[in-house]
Amino acid sequence: MTTIDDLPDRQVRARAPMSGESPAKLMIAPAPPLPEDAQIVCLGSRLAPALGAVLETRGYRRIRTDTTHPALPPIEPEAEEYASYGTLAGPTGNSTAIEQLLRRCLGEFRPAEDRWPQGDVIVDPFRPGLRYPARSDREFDVLGERFLTGLRSALRRAQAVVIALDTIEICEAVADGAVLPVWPARIDSDRYRIRALGAKEIGDQLQVAVETLRRINPAIHVLLMVSPEPIPATHAPRHVLLADMLAKATLRVAVERVSNAEGVFYVPALELAWAMQVPAELAVTNAAFLSALGEAVISAEIDASKPDVAPLQDEPEPQAEKKKVRGRRTGAATPPTDASAPDAPAPTPTEEPVAETKSRGRRARAATAGKVPKAASAAPKRGTATGEARRARRVARNEAKEADTPAKKAPVIAVPVDQSGYKEPGRKRGKRAKANTEAAKDSKAAPRRRAKRDKDG
Repeated sequence: MTTIDDLPDRQVRARAPMSGESPAKLMIAPAPPLPEDAQIVCLGSRLAPALGAVLETRGYRRIRTDTTHPALPPIEPEAEEYASYGTLAGPTGNSTAIEQLLRRCLGEFRPAEDRWPQGDVIVDPFRPGLRYPARSDREFDVLGERFLTGLRSALRRAQAVVIALDTIEICEAVADGAVLPVWPARIDSDRYRIRALGAKEIGDQLQVAVETLRRINPAIHVLLMVSPEPIPATHAPRHVLLADMLAKATLRVAVERVSNAEGVFYVPALELAWAMQVPAELAVTNAAFLSALGEAVISAEIDASKPDVAPLQDEPEPQAEKKKVRGRRTGAATPPTDASAPDAPAPTPTEEPVAETKSRGRRARAATAGKVPKAASAAPKRGTATGEARRARRVARNEAKEADTPAKKAPVIAVPVDQSGYKEPGRKRGKRAKANTEAAKDSKAAPRRRAKRDKDG
């Protein structure tokens, strides 16, 4: 039987105070595995570029495709905070407009009514806040293609895209369903209509948007959030406060359906604003809220990388019985080092695992006679704590011996054999040493063979 006392502190309101706590605890694990200098693209409502500015102060890089040539004189920036997006995308707070924008980048969707001629200029219905509109159809086509190409290039280079949603009411074209990101001052009911989206429809549109992003950049991470900034107006026959609460709840349910997909993460901007009691009107400009929100995105990656429990150590694999190779009296064979032991102490740059170089001793003589000494039979196996400690002491003892007698490691040239057959002690290695040894044996046995031959004759 489970009770409230058995639940973690973060799941019980009385034990989950937000004051003094890291806002990263609101993040839903796993957090996005982004590098420290990851490149990001901001889309959606005004909260997206505001969060992007905070992420830039913490090491992230926001991709900008609207930079002017350094040789040009300073130009007045775009209006309506278009420059803060980096790609001149402008505010787009509903899911339909974001989905259509991404499909336009791939050439899969083109609005039937894509321009509004007004006097000497041509206004872009999907970016009406541009300070410098086009003055001809040719210029309009060039600027529109440049914008979509730049956004597509930025998404291909980015490691993450931040998408903020704030409304469920859309203004769509009657002809083809193209959605305007911002309501016009006067809405022609013959060409446009306003309606509210449901949670299922928003979830389906976000799913299409994520799939489109995957086709542009298969490795991109998507950070979704519900902006706490209030909606400016509503066409529904209810108070704007009720409409705003309904919009936030609907968006939250829709985002929850999509955030379970791989590479899609939910950033609790709405919950963090409520927990910090930030007024909705100041959510986008409140420095403390934006700083905490950026901290939630970044520090959650660190918290998610720390496991709740210590990682289990791999069990030592059974060691295969090693064959004892009897080396020469003047030389010793060096077995391969064992790097698979998990508890073995890390060697220093001057330390290397050294095998036991003593080829003759009590254990060797006992093994030759077919006996196993008690010390050898009771020795712990390699991989256990006791065995590794004994192995470390043996390595240290061998290194101390080698430090005291460095001459043992120096190569010794074989001493030539005299005519009497007596061989001076020395280290012989290789084919030449073997040939010298055989020659010495033959010269020593030659008198006996000659005497035996004379006797038989």
